[in-house]
Order: sequence, then structure tokens, then C-alpha cells
Amino acid sequence: MAARMPKANVACTGESSLPLPALKLLAPPVRLVSAALWKVMKERDVMQYGIVEEFVTSACDTVPGLLTLKHQAKLTLGLRARLILELCKQPDPETIAEHMKRIQVPVLHSSSAVNKERDIRIQDAVRDFHSLVPVLLTDKVMRTSFFKERFPVDFGPRYDQELEKLLWEFLIRLDQLLPVPNLAQTVSWLSEAPPVLEECAQASTQPQLLKVLLQHQSCLGHLETADDNSLCAIWVSCLKRQPKVKVERLQLCCASHQDQNLTKQRCVSPVTIKHNSVSTRTQRNKASTSGSDDKE
Repeated sequence: MAARMPKANVACTGESSLPLPALKLLAPPVRLVSAALWKVMKERDVMQYGIVEEFVTSACDTVPGLLTLKHQAKLTLGLRARLILELCKQPDPETIAEHMKRIQVPVLHSSSAVNKERDIRIQDAVRDFHSLVPVLLTDKVMRTSFFKERFPVDFGPRYDQELEKLLWEFLIRLDQLLPVPNLAQTVSWLSEAPPVLEECAQASTQPQLLKVLLQHQSCLGHLETADDNSLCAIWVSCLKRQPKVKVERLQLCCASHQDQNLTKQRCVSPVTIKHNSVSTRTQRNKASTSGSDDKE
């Protein structure tokens, strides 16, 4: 089942879009192109339909089976025909002739009788279109009548909606073919880190773009709240696995905040500690010897 067509989203900042340079840091190139194709369709930017048709044709020729032949024919012919009709409003015969070269009768191979009938209708529509365009270019009266009466019916909102559906299904298929790799996959495919790092590091020369991107994405709530407890547990676990070293615990300069009568704190140096330790052992030895003498 194809994914639903997108609706307008509003970020928490009140803006629904990112600057293109910032978006390039986030979206893979092919997905960015797909989004641009979809925007062209949604905004009815008919003069760009030729670019959309060329992209669809190139992708389908590169990957046979990406679309059915009928789907590809309806989408590409529909896009190119709509562009040509737009150009016919202010005819430029040479330009239109170049576009007409891409309107060819498709070769379809349906097996069922119902599908064969549909194929014939598509092929007949292409032939009729080839007959219509010369008339629109040469007969001003027919051209005026066509755009006033037939055009709103045959190439109006219903026609645009059908193109939308066909294009969206193509974009979904393309997205399935080229999923965004996760971090582990990207690392495994990356052959040379330094050249890529140097190239990608150019983004750091425009920190404002990265800031805009991070703020935009954080508003969408994709990132879970950071948890210090889990990080601390991992860190402590790592420390516990380190070799244990037995050390003597020494109390150095333990100032008590509760003792207000203490006016001076003395810090004992390691040399003093060592000397005091030796003195203590000497005193203990003398006391032991003196005790033995008393017993005798």
C-alpha cells in the first residue's frame, strides 16, 4: 500500500520549511530531488513538468520494473502533454516541436482483455494529441475555443489530481529502492574517511546553517530525553573492570565546615606524611621494648 500524500506541517517555530543549504545537511540528495519534484506538482509549476518527466523516464529506464509500462506511459505522457498545451497558449513552433518528439505512442503488452482495451485508449489519445497540436499552432480561432471550452474539462483539476497520484506512487517506489542507510551501514560503505571528512567539514564553516537545522529538528521531537543514569552505569561498569590497585587511604586537610573554632588549616605534604609514619612506627617499637623490660 502506498504511503499517504503529505499534508502541510507546521514546526514549533511557526515555520514549515528549512533554508535549502540547511536542508542539504539533512536530506539525502535523491530524497531532496523527490521532494522538489513533488513541490513542482503541488504548486502546478507546469513549465517545470519537462524536468519532472525527464527524471521519471531516466529512473525507469535505469531500473526496469520500477513502474509498470502503463503507469510510466500515463505519467510521462501526461506531464509532457500538459507542458506542451501550456506552451500552445503563446505558440513557439520550434520549442513545441522539440517537446513533441518526446510524445511517442507507447508499446504496451497487457494480457487481459480489459487491460488491452485500456492500452488502446492510451495509444489513441497520443495519436489524437499529435493531431491536435498542429491545429492549435495554426488556427487561432480553434486555439481560443479549445482553451475556453475543452481545456478546463479535459485538463482541469481532475487531470492534475490524476498526475499527482501517479507521481506520488513513483516517488514512493523510488524511496523504497533507495532507503536512507543507518549509521552502521554508512560506516561499512565508507572506504576513505579523511577525504570525506574534509569535504563534509565544509558545513562547519557555516555554523548558522547547522544551528538552524538542529533547532528545527529538535522542535519535531525526534530525540529522546538524555538519561545520565544509563551513561553513568556504563561508565561505572567500565571502571569496575579495570585492574585494582591497593593504595593507602590518607586524610589530607579535612576541613570541617561545622567547626567554627578552627582558625587554621594545615596541609600535610607527602614527605611529612612519610616522616610521621616512620616516627609513629619508631614510637610503637620503643613502647613495645619498654613493656618487655617491665615484665622482666
